[in-house]
Amino acid sequence: MKRKKRVLIIGLDGGTWKILRPMMDKGYLPNLQNLVHAGSSGTLRSTVPPLTPVAWSSFVTGVNPGRHGVICFGKISDTFTSTGVVDRTAIKAQDIWRYLSQQGKRIVAINVPMTYPPMEINGIMVTGMFTPGRQGRCTWPPEFKEELFKEVPQYEIFPDVEEIRTKPRRDFKGFIQYLEKTMHYRVRAGLYLLQKEDWDLFMLHIQETDLLQHPLWGYLDPKHPLYDQKKYQYIVENFYARLDSYLGDMLSQAHAKAAHDDLLTVVLSDHGFAGNFRSVNLQRWMCRQGWSRLNQNPAGRVAHLIRQMDVLKLRRRLWRRNYRTEGARHNALPYDLDLSRALSTGTNVWGFIKYLNMDSPGREQLIKQLYDLRDPRNNQAIVARVIPIEDVCEGPEVGTFPDLILEPHDGYTFSRGGPHEPFIRSVRFKNNYHMGTHDLDGIIIVRGESIKGGMQLQASIMDLFPTVLCHLGLPVPEPVDGRIMDIFKEGYREIAKSGISQTTSEIIPEPGVNNDDQKEIESRLKAIGYL
Repeated sequence: MKRKKRVLIIGLDGGTWKILRPMMDKGYLPNLQNLVHAGSSGTLRSTVPPLTPVAWSSFVTGVNPGRHGVICFGKISDTFTSTGVVDRTAIKAQDIWRYLSQQGKRIVAINVPMTYPPMEINGIMVTGMFTPGRQGRCTWPPEFKEELFKEVPQYEIFPDVEEIRTKPRRDFKGFIQYLEKTMHYRVRAGLYLLQKEDWDLFMLHIQETDLLQHPLWGYLDPKHPLYDQKKYQYIVENFYARLDSYLGDMLSQAHAKAAHDDLLTVVLSDHGFAGNFRSVNLQRWMCRQGWSRLNQNPAGRVAHLIRQMDVLKLRRRLWRRNYRTEGARHNALPYDLDLSRALSTGTNVWGFIKYLNMDSPGREQLIKQLYDLRDPRNNQAIVARVIPIEDVCEGPEVGTFPDLILEPHDGYTFSRGGPHEPFIRSVRFKNNYHMGTHDLDGIIIVRGESIKGGMQLQASIMDLFPTVLCHLGLPVPEPVDGRIMDIFKEGYREIAKSGISQTTSEIIPEPGVNNDDQKEIESRLKAIGYL
């Protein structure tokens, strides 16, 4: 009798060997350590830029951002202003949920970013990070929502923003306990579905690792000036050790379910982590150097102030009444698009620049100036790499992306600051949630009967899509940028080489999230500094 093939994936958002390896070496994470020893592990390279929606979109599609269409948290209009927050409908490529459903495979997906609004799949989906809340649509099928909250009443789709934003500073222990509690109930839901459903692919995503590391990175990194051994110990014992225990529970339940099956276990992260000491307002510099010109239209300046402050809901009252035409919206921008040569469209991690009225010598000059950009406090270079978009992305969506992506040197990030705000700010624990930031090097661990053990892996997050399909014995649809990872024992490799499909199903555009939901998600992301 042919054995059933299954895949268990556990996502640790922002997981990094920088802190996990020392914890493993000290014996705090025995289940993770055993998984590493029994399988193969290494570095999982994130996307450029290493942002949550971009990376998870590449994970579920196996393609680069130029094919799937997601390059940051926001949707960018032709006038380079945000038109809302990205959601699942922003992904323009075939995803693993639809593809496996079409192949008759049953799926359980819990809390994975970029799954809202929920889609019709063969299985169960509980949406993740970009979901407005539990009051609306958050499951597939819709009726599973009642079952979920009956089984785990305390389940939270996303932790409360006020708890995340303020508690790290005013109630350190309470913050740790709160995140551990939300993680606990998420795992409870996972254990329930692991046992209940006859799944082929099961994925549980833990967002809490990222939400903890952003404000408390200084306590986790021994090289950081804020490092505190007692607080480090408290975090390890009351969060990471419990995360490891939950990982052990998940592995035990999955192996019990798949006792007679060929199970591939994967633990991965979407990006790594690093310290954030200085926040750079790139647009202020762009204005100083004459690359960007402010809009001299008085109405535009007033409208910009309203958008920034939203005093007495004036944005809603005045914007709709006075700026309805495209030309009026153009005039209401803070920058003059006709006189500006380039704009910083901004992120909260890496930098984005869009060319406007720019010839080739001008582009070369701008790139040189960016490499020469220095921190006036210590003369440290700020930009590590200026990356033309065509060097890292290809596909039909590239034309909607920024022209340059800037990778900052260690310790720096680029902010969304306006032209009148300071050029550089020190990142301080008392008023900044992002003490830690994203970097490119995430984690990957694989284990299974068909997997070679003891290998040091170097892979891309795009490689998971074709590798999972290979294990399940399914053809890989084209185009896919990821490669099947060289992790399979002899006898499995030929399956991998032969399983390439020349066809892929058509991606039918879907309506996006309604305005009220968009506002709720955008408000939450702004409150914790993602927008």
